[in-house]
Amino acid sequence: MSQRTIDNPIAVEYDHIDHPKVKNFVCFQIKEGEFEGIVFHYENLKIGDEVDDEDGALLNFNYHIVESFIAEEMLTQEIKTRFEDTIAGILYDILLKQVGKIGNEDRTHDPEESGS
Repeated sequence: MSQRTIDNPIAVEYDHIDHPKVKNFVCFQIKEGEFEGIVFHYENLKIGDEVDDEDGALLNFNYHIVESFIAEEMLTQEIKTRFEDTIAGILYDILLKQVGKIGNEDRTHDPEESGS
């Protein structure tokens, strides 16, 4: 499981895609940068209750690479760390967008529902 402390990272461009080999997960394709073209999906996402010294959120996640131009034997620890930092930034971006959608929902006030 990858564990990353996230404090407002910049996400590379990415797309949500349907992949014929993956049925139960949403896949993402990186659209720019060092890992452009890699397709992956997240598994077992957990958002930690703790924050680091700089108030960054703690994300724990597994991932599965579906398509990659990098052979498994070429994945040095340094490359793997950069890749995990990249997909952690994407995950943070996804979470921010989802929170924004929830915060922007049209909420009408129903006096009967609130008891007022």
